[in-house]
Amino acid sequence: MPTIFFWLSTISQMLIQPYFIFDGQDRPWFPGGYERSYGTGPSLLVQCFQELLNAFGFSWHTVGVSYI
Repeated sequence: MPTIFFWLSTISQMLIQPYFIFDGQDRPWFPGGYERSYGTGPSLLVQCFQELLNAFGFSWHTVGVSYI
């Protein structure tokens, strides 16, 4: 978590407006031909990362339908 915090603080000092996009519940079960197991909701890591993004004032969005 300290590494993520470091990078978010570094990005916050840049003259850019980052926008983070997360997979939604309709993400493919076999992206790229590899089987992955997901739960029904966002993982704890995703929730903590989204809280950090909110704390830094970054924008983020969860995709409703996966287009990948």
